[in-house]
Amino acid sequence: MVGMSMSLPLFDLNAARVTKDSRRLACAEGLQVVTPAEQWAYALVIPRSHVPEPRGEAVVEATLVVESGLVGVCLVNRDGTHLVADEKFVAPGDSTTICLYLPAPGEAGALVLRNAAAGQQTSCFRLNTVTDRSVGETDITAVIHELFPFFIKDSVALRQTVSSRLGWREHDRIICRDFSSPIDHDGLWQDACERVVLKTAHELIDNLEHFVPALVGQHNVHLNRDFYRQYLYMSVTRVVGAIRLLEKLGLPGGRVLEVGSFFGLFALSLQRLGYEVTAIDRYDSYGIDGGAFAHFLGLLRDEGVTVISSDRDSEYQIIGQCGMFDCTASFAVIEHIPHTPREFLSLLRNQTRSGGVILLDTPNLTRHHNVKLLAQGKSIFNDIKEQFYCKIPFEGHHREYTRGELAWMLEEVGCVDIISKYLNYNPLQFSSVNQTIVEDLVETIHHPQSSDTIIIGGRVT
Repeated sequence: MVGMSMSLPLFDLNAARVTKDSRRLACAEGLQVVTPAEQWAYALVIPRSHVPEPRGEAVVEATLVVESGLVGVCLVNRDGTHLVADEKFVAPGDSTTICLYLPAPGEAGALVLRNAAAGQQTSCFRLNTVTDRSVGETDITAVIHELFPFFIKDSVALRQTVSSRLGWREHDRIICRDFSSPIDHDGLWQDACERVVLKTAHELIDNLEHFVPALVGQHNVHLNRDFYRQYLYMSVTRVVGAIRLLEKLGLPGGRVLEVGSFFGLFALSLQRLGYEVTAIDRYDSYGIDGGAFAHFLGLLRDEGVTVISSDRDSEYQIIGQCGMFDCTASFAVIEHIPHTPREFLSLLRNQTRSGGVILLDTPNLTRHHNVKLLAQGKSIFNDIKEQFYCKIPFEGHHREYTRGELAWMLEEVGCVDIISKYLNYNPLQFSSVNQTIVEDLVETIHHPQSSDTIIIGGRVT
């Protein structure tokens, strides 16, 4: 059931008031306004038209086009002293509908559009419609298994699917009444690319008996083979997501340098899918001939992957001698880099040809799991005892990043056409849908940025 429109509108566009320092422009429909130059100055105020009935929560929807600058859309209280809903910001582009959640409609005094652009510049926008509705409810119980593949592969597609198929609208409640049905893991991976990646993961898992975890744990958190068995399978969705991004960036093949290749799941999968892959990691730090990873390096070489071993002292010099590539990729590495990732990203840029791609994946700082831990006063990082007693240098997570931070850093080293994908790989550790999965899935529908993993890429200029 979707929220219904209220009997009387809370905000009437005909009652809108343009502030004295703003300019109203003639237009065929809606209200077109040029804001004052001062940042945060009000441009358009629509007072609440009536005292609403005490019917609970509401959603106010405003459709507008911003032609220049940056516009903030907010709801203020009756005295105009503070916001009663989170402000939304709209940049220039096509027509946009923003939704403002109002837990208590009676607290709203006015809908305000104001200039959010810095630097004493005006903004120009056209407000087309303002509507409001009660908060609805959407039941996903019957389709939870159809939604699960979107949940693990593409969070934005998950949100779009729930909206188009079930009529869900932003801020509507989502309910699920079944927390116990099994997950069809084999059925998750259907197309040829996905099956290649899945087969590769299973082959590496089958060879974990040759892996020596203790040689890796000296500088990191101590993890056993069971952890790495889950990690390799769960990472199938990360590899698939990376390949999808490469295709979107116009690189269905070519020379790829993977820095931080670990077991080689990304490198071997890409090689089998037609890429020409060079894989480099600090294998010399884990024993003779790769030590802990020696068996896996043999598997990579047998498939034609060029494997290069380095250590902490030599890796940048060795990478700098590898030549130019169509793509430089680094998966689950940037969060392990201490101090600043600037030199690392510059190194990737220097090894990428003009027009080529830099591709990264990393845990998402704003994932729902982190938010829950912080709300409980707990750390989002590994147990402090593991870091406190490890050998120096510590190679665990030094910093995690948001999507915006990753995009900014790629821009700083010369990337354009940056695209990204949110996905969730942690749910793949479970055999059945459970309450944690449902809670995370619902949060992802509401906020795709609460997903656990970010994949991001950009083209080098």
